[in-house]
Amino acid sequence: MKTIKTYLLIMLATGVAIQNIKAQEQEKHELVIPLSNEGEPGILDCNLVNGSISVTGYEGNVVMIEATTMSGKKEQEEKTETGGLRKISTSSFNLSATEAKNKVEIESDSWKQPVDLAIKVPVNFSLEIGTVNQGDIKAENVIGNHEIRNVNGSITLENISGSVLANTVNGKISVVFESVEPEIPMSFSNMNGGIDITLPADVKATVKMRSTMGDIYTDFDMEMEQRKVKKENPEETGIYKISIEDWIYGKINGGGPEYTFKNFNNNIYLRKK
Repeated sequence: MKTIKTYLLIMLATGVAIQNIKAQEQEKHELVIPLSNEGEPGILDCNLVNGSISVTGYEGNVVMIEATTMSGKKEQEEKTETGGLRKISTSSFNLSATEAKNKVEIESDSWKQPVDLAIKVPVNFSLEIGTVNQGDIKAENVIGNHEIRNVNGSITLENISGSVLANTVNGKISVVFESVEPEIPMSFSNMNGGIDITLPADVKATVKMRSTMGDIYTDFDMEMEQRKVKKENPEETGIYKISIEDWIYGKINGGGPEYTFKNFNNNIYLRKK
């Protein structure tokens, strides 16, 4: 992978656009990243501490990033709190992106101040993205194997193809699939928010579902299975334990890879497209 220093030199040599646009209470940064292998699938790797991520697939050959921060507003508030003293610009915002073999990694100091990222990628791009606080994750019109993580925010995916692993703690998970990868398992887990998944009508899957403090709804014709008996007999303790799992199992269109739906404090909706 290119180092950040090398990457900046390459950007200057290849005409990559970098723009800093200051709004009244916002600071915007824009990056355009060329890909090593145009027309081939890629991967976007981006994780924030504070902020939101929005990804849109489009018919293009570069990755475009727009980052928005609220640094101008923060400085204005600090001026008021310090009795009118003017702050000399000591705050800074760092945003960098590296590319190697069509994998684009984005880094920022979002631990320092929230940043909202609006990213455009070619349609055939897998997503490995996550955030923790002060933001939601949205993605649309992408094809690939996607890993989406949030903690205090929602996950909304539309017109998605491929496979998805999605989890959050405080927020809703909503995914609408255009098509799925036939042989790849998927997983959706939440703690305090609904899980709402729409799958193609002809999908073949074996589902494993549990909602501790909620209900499960579906319009698929599902072949239900009996709850499985779990047996434990660890040699080190000599204690034999048998229990009935609280998971619900079922087969859609004869079954297929396992799709896991796990929620604690809300409902699960499994819809047919």
